[in-house]
Amino acid sequence: MITTLAGDPNPLAILKMLPFAVIQMEETMLFAHREFMANLAKSIELLVQDIDEAAEMTHICTDELAKIVYSISEPRWVTEDG
Repeated sequence: MITTLAGDPNPLAILKMLPFAVIQMEETMLFAHREFMANLAKSIELLVQDIDEAAEMTHICTDELAKIVYSISEPRWVTEDG
């Protein structure tokens, strides 16, 4: 049997509690949504910073990176015909 917090099994007392429960649920969902959006905004800001930093590094290429990039070649057993 469903009862109120006071233990009252009266259906009218239970119905009177419903608006409070709905408001509390809405507030909880709204808080969770606001927190999600704030964290999403922070994540996007960090991503923009990383992209900006990467764009500034286009002229930087270490010797090690150059070795890795230029060491990639076609396998020796591949003929010119494919």
